Amino acid sequence: MEIRKIFRTGNSQVISIPKEMLKKLNLHEGDQVVLELKDKTINISLLAEKLSQKDGFSQQIESFLKQYEEVLEKLEE
Repeated sequence: MEIRKIFRTGNSQVISIPKEMLKKLNLHEGDQVVLELKDKTINISLLAEKLSQKDGFSQQIESFLKQYEEVLEKLEE
């Protein structure tokens, strides 16, 4: 168990994830994750894993992200 404090960065509230957990989950800076709230628990999963479930909508999103990857990256700058 890790205890973390919520802190402010700009207009966002942030919780850091320990390096050991990131390594164990194979998460890296820039990876996109999905947050799901169930009762009072937050589940975090890698976006690519969610998209690999391959329902019709997920396939459309995955295709969109691949097709417009460069444009979306430029918008982040």
